[in-house]
Amino acid sequence: MSAITLTQARATLLNFKKDLSDVSQDVFIEWGNFANRQFYDFIVGIDPERFITTSNYTVSSAPQTSALPATFYHIQPLGTGFYRIDSNGDDTEDSLTRTGHGSRLQGYYISSTNVIFTGIDDGTQYKLRYIPILTTLTALTDSIVLDEIYMEALINDLDRLYSMWDEEAGMESLADFRFVRTLEALGNTVRREPDAFSIPDSMVNF
Repeated sequence: MSAITLTQARATLLNFKKDLSDVSQDVFIEWGNFANRQFYDFIVGIDPERFITTSNYTVSSAPQTSALPATFYHIQPLGTGFYRIDSNGDDTEDSLTRTGHGSRLQGYYISSTNVIFTGIDDGTQYKLRYIPILTTLTALTDSIVLDEIYMEALINDLDRLYSMWDEEAGMESLADFRFVRTLEALGNTVRREPDAFSIPDSMVNF
């Protein structure tokens, strides 16, 4: 599977609408960004592992203020946060909890573009697993976060935006219904685990 480019999306929407000559490239790219951000946040809530990236920190004083990565968007309870790296350089499942200003407990809190570590001064290393900021689409050759099998969901979203832009309230309502239906289907089919399956071991069947 491959990601959908805006060129592919425009060609498919053209087949659906029959005429897009009045929609400029800049307007279409703007619609693409609206749709891309919506699908990104939706999929992050289901399967954040698709997008999680990392950055390492060494904490040697308490409190210690360090800059967050420039691409930092947010962290959430599922799969993200600050995880301890052991003395062998291996990842562990031990994660820091949220604390606050003046706390002496081991943890961290976030203030603007910085993270402040509390209660740690022994040079322990931590790996930040976080959701990055979504890159803005600037050209028709750019790709959105959806695979080609979800083209219908994207087209329904773009059709909704087209109807709003074209000031057709009735068509907008219908397009919104179509979009919600395909978005629900997407949520039911986006994989939450790798493309791997367990194979039954016949030796343990009696």
